[in-house]
Amino acid sequence: MEISTNPTSPIMANSVTARTSDGKISSDFETFLVMLTAQMENQDPLNPVDSSDYAVQLATFSSVEQQVMTNDLLKEMIGASGSDNLAQMSDWVGMDARLSGLAEFAGGPVELYFDVPTAATKSEIVLTDKDGNDVRKIDVTGRKSPLTWDGLTNTGALADTGAYTAMLVRYGADGNVTGAINVDSYATVSEVRNSGGATEIMTQTGAVISTESIVALRG
Repeated sequence: MEISTNPTSPIMANSVTARTSDGKISSDFETFLVMLTAQMENQDPLNPVDSSDYAVQLATFSSVEQQVMTNDLLKEMIGASGSDNLAQMSDWVGMDARLSGLAEFAGGPVELYFDVPTAATKSEIVLTDKDGNDVRKIDVTGRKSPLTWDGLTNTGALADTGAYTAMLVRYGADGNVTGAINVDSYATVSEVRNSGGATEIMTQTGAVISTESIVALRG
């Protein structure tokens, strides 16, 4: 009698086969059965695989298959949720969104809304571009909200259109920064979109902003 000496593992490492199709992973039960049958046929009869090992392999495959199905279901639910959000937010187009921590310059004056802490020795609004450069600093010590930004930079030039980070920085008596809070402004919504499961708006200048930055809407 010929005895096969092909080495086999007690637990078949490749008991689960995954295929990628259109970016999705799906389990292949037929391939799994073929591999399991081949393992049984080629096992060492003097040292057969324990039946409990087969049970483990079947349980492992079932668990992976269920996880794949669950992931697919979650993707469908997230996609449906995103579509529902877009449908509900379609009325936002044309409205003015109040942006927290942002100031959009569209070529005209921008109203900036802020709270000046009474304990601060000095307070100023700092507008920063996407590269982190200070575009404009405006002293607002003792001034009331809102304040109009004329769109000019620190050098007196006209700023580029787009969204700028807007913060109110507080200074103590020693001149050191004691804190900073967001400054708000309004921007007109021209589009609502879903990007990677996150909902965003596009403003009239083409700036794309997360809806997490929106604190209010007005018609």
